[in-house]
Amino acid sequence: LQGDWSSDVCSSDLGTALFKQEKFQEALDVFSAALEIDPENAVLHSNRSSCYLRLGNEEKAMEDAEACIRIKPSWAKDRKSV
Repeated sequence: LQGDWSSDVCSSDLGTALFKQEKFQEALDVFSAALEIDPENAVLHSNRSSCYLRLGNEEKAMEDAEACIRIKPSWAKDRKSV
């Protein structure tokens, strides 16, 4: 990743765009960098979990999913009702 993309990282726009393009490793790198800035961001953990899952790393995907639930427990309850 090149250039000044830190503002995009914080909003997760860049990572989301990369994910939609199926550039899962690049999206993972962006979400990981964003989590260094904001480690308690449940959306970033959720997004990175999806990247790990697409890359076949179920263990890491589960770790981020669990972090997401720890940070925002209401999401787990919301998911059950869907």
